[in-house]
Amino acid sequence: MLAALSSEDMRALLEVVMKNESFPYKSELARESYERGMAEGEARGEAKGVAAGKAEGLRTVLIALCRAHGIEWTDARAANVAALDTDTLERLIVRVSAERRWPDDA
Repeated sequence: MLAALSSEDMRALLEVVMKNESFPYKSELARESYERGMAEGEARGEAKGVAAGKAEGLRTVLIALCRAHGIEWTDARAANVAALDTDTLERLIVRVSAERRWPDDA
């Protein structure tokens, strides 16, 4: 029966089935596996969101710090800073705060 469906109809059917949260699992193992996968995916997504939010907050702090110390904020610096991880951003904030200038090697 499913073989008779066009690819568009099959895609539509799969979308409906995938969105159905009241799917009756045939076994306890399937239900537990599904729930574990959903929880792990949600945790990974949340962790990525928290890390991205922290990095964005650190970038905002760095920009404000530069402005407070009269350090020019250029497009090149913005591009460089956009690629930095949170640990590097934290170290850069400490350096800019202590040296009150943009580090030559940053």
